[in-house]
Amino acid sequence: MRKLNFNLGVTIAIVVLLVFTYITFLGMLYKYNGEIKTAALAAGGVFVLVAACVYIMVNSKMTKNKEIGIIGQIIFGVIILSVFLVAGGPFTSFLKVVGSKQEIEKEIVNVKNIAFKFDNEYNNYVDERVENYQNSLPIGNDLKVQSMLRRLKPDSISVVQKQRQDWIKGIEGMSIWNIKLPQNLEYMRQCIADWTNNYNQLSYFSYDNQVLAPFEYKDLDTSIDNLMNSFKNAGYSIWALIVAFISALAMMTPYWLAIPIRTRKTKEIKYI
Repeated sequence: MRKLNFNLGVTIAIVVLLVFTYITFLGMLYKYNGEIKTAALAAGGVFVLVAACVYIMVNSKMTKNKEIGIIGQIIFGVIILSVFLVAGGPFTSFLKVVGSKQEIEKEIVNVKNIAFKFDNEYNNYVDERVENYQNSLPIGNDLKVQSMLRRLKPDSISVVQKQRQDWIKGIEGMSIWNIKLPQNLEYMRQCIADWTNNYNQLSYFSYDNQVLAPFEYKDLDTSIDNLMNSFKNAGYSIWALIVAFISALAMMTPYWLAIPIRTRKTKEIKYI
């Protein structure tokens, strides 16, 4: 029965550590712009450090390891609690994400609408400029008009616009638990600025010393930028601290259920 209880304690500790580490991993993704490698290394470090400390504590208790002693075991326990508390920052970030689920979904739809309107606005801008330029030229200058159209709206633009809109459609409905969502949100945030800059540079082209205003999109929304920054800057919450303490206590279950063993001369180990 003792051995059964101990194995149950190990199972509880593993489940708690896996769940806490995964949520911390997701929180790290939002804090670090969706960089999976950075978040994975940090979360992996939490997992390995906590697991190693628990293993050392249990092993030292069961074998009555005098080199580690009670003080040493307490120190490892403090390390476990400290790791959970430090991880409370990313954990809080993801709690904020969970609370902002509807807002995130709204922003994804908002950016999709911006993309469609944005591309249509630029296409209308190009059509108007080309038409005005054509009207300013004598009859028979179609080549010049076509040249301007290609400069303001290269053939690749329509392909880029279609890919962009298809990509944004694919983001809709993606779960907050999907590890790709933070990366996609950050990419969308960067794209808004890139789209403006790209169209703005294209629209500066002119023939015959034309003085024309470059393309501007006044309806551009920056709320997704504010949303992403709120996840990065999320501080500790009371819930994160409570979960950290409970998780640390749960991780100690194998230690509490472990009992000292007698080591005979044959080095055989037997449960009391």
